[in-house]
Amino acid sequence: MKTGLLLLTVALLAGIGTGYAWTRRQFGPLDAALPAGNQTAAANLANSGAKPGEKVEAGNGKVEPEKFPRVEVLGSTTFEFGSLELDGKMKHVFRVRNAGDAPLILKLLETSCKCTLADVPSPRLGPGAETNVVLEWTGKGKIGPYTQAATIETNDPTRPILKFTVKGLLTGAYYLYPQELTFTAVKANEAVGGEFFFVALAEPNVAQPKVEWRDPTTAAYYHLEFTPLSAEELVKNDNALSGWKGKLTIRPDLPLGDFRQVLLLTLPLKDSPTSEVTIQGTVVGQASVVGGKGWYSERQMLNFEIVKKGTGARSEGVYILLRGDQRETSQPKLVETYPPYLQLEFDKAEFLGELNQTKIPLTVVIPPTSLMESHLGDNQGRLGRLVIDTGIPNHPKLRILIRYAVE
Repeated sequence: MKTGLLLLTVALLAGIGTGYAWTRRQFGPLDAALPAGNQTAAANLANSGAKPGEKVEAGNGKVEPEKFPRVEVLGSTTFEFGSLELDGKMKHVFRVRNAGDAPLILKLLETSCKCTLADVPSPRLGPGAETNVVLEWTGKGKIGPYTQAATIETNDPTRPILKFTVKGLLTGAYYLYPQELTFTAVKANEAVGGEFFFVALAEPNVAQPKVEWRDPTTAAYYHLEFTPLSAEELVKNDNALSGWKGKLTIRPDLPLGDFRQVLLLTLPLKDSPTSEVTIQGTVVGQASVVGGKGWYSERQMLNFEIVKKGTGARSEGVYILLRGDQRETSQPKLVETYPPYLQLEFDKAEFLGELNQTKIPLTVVIPPTSLMESHLGDNQGRLGRLVIDTGIPNHPKLRILIRYAVE
């Protein structure tokens, strides 16, 4: 009997020892700090009543809770600004504070309209710090209720997105809409068009607006006609007394790639107010030029700026993309050069299987022997130009404008 009891006691002590050794291997010494995510530690913290950042006892160990930023808007995220005259400008400042105990990061994502600008002067806030979120906007569009917004991303896990909104009533004796015409994926050799309306609410027989193009170098690609608004159209536009419809047509020979033009309208009203219509989009074909360093896709222009005489310059990251049935067989070639000493080198074609396209690297070369002259555009000399025949039947030629000056 005594022998059995002794064996049982030894077994029990061995089990305790083994359990202690296993526990020590798994969790370390019993007086070590518990992991921050440990459930027992979290329960001790919740029951302790400790404030964020304070250390609390958890048995024989200590734990410091994880720190987080916490975004707090001081006031409302919406501002009612009342009445705003067409083309008038207003600004409002929202106030944000970091109520957490870790740095708060603010990042502007987007605004609902190009007529609205947002700014966050201090995008990184320490605990307790404050900053402004500034919204500035211009009254654009139709007369009536008006709403614009700015969206901001934060690293506060409980509030990752902030949206600030301004609301009001757009008023005035006239309006112009839409003030942006966007054309996506315009096919090469295809004419496209759109319409906009100038509406005079209180003045009968208003004259036709005067027109000016912001970029005169591409103005020839756009055709504009005005017709007076019909009686039915006047009724639809708030029973206006007069107005005009502008019909815009983009010529089919607009160069491939992104384009942007701004139509400036001087309106025939008191003080001759000026308003704008932005025209933008992309012309696509079976071939296009894609640029790298110094490339401006809207104008299909490569910008070298100033080139030191005797050194020359070479482009980086410019290439042709070929699509369609002839992407592997067409052989682009240079057919026009201005000034005549500019050079263009074609590198070996590369087939991009995952995109089903062919990529041909190009190098535009301004030789070291180039003359001292300016080709910066406008009043500083005519831009240089390279024209490429794609080798694809009935496909428009590719044009690369070269902006540089040799000094």
